[in-house]
Amino acid sequence: ESLGWGFVNPITNVPRLSCSSSVANGANGYAPDLPDFDKYASRFHGEVGQVYVVECPAHCAHYGGPVYGPGDGTYSDNECSGLGKDAKVAAWMDDSSICRAAIAMRELGHQSSGLVVLRIVEP
Repeated sequence: ESLGWGFVNPITNVPRLSCSSSVANGANGYAPDLPDFDKYASRFHGEVGQVYVVECPAHCAHYGGPVYGPGDGTYSDNECSGLGKDAKVAAWMDDSSICRAAIAMRELGHQSSGLVVLRIVEP
């Protein structure tokens, strides 16, 4: 996984994730003894409507945590339409892997690293 690349891109200052990182635990997948682990674990605990741009590592299709959704809380690693109930934009549970949810929505390639935009929505 991406454990050696740090919490923040030193050039762009964009938050970096592991394949397991989620809104609930932004440091999931990193060693708990790393400096500032607790600070990064809660880095996505924002207000409804808040938008984050994050950097996902390559190969998250094969590593990382589960994805729950879209929108209904069921476990899914399959690709989806990007739409949840009532054709609204998909909402994933906060403990879903951010990078794997992006792959499921076809916003990030299976083997590619890249930037992902996420927005906090009402549960």
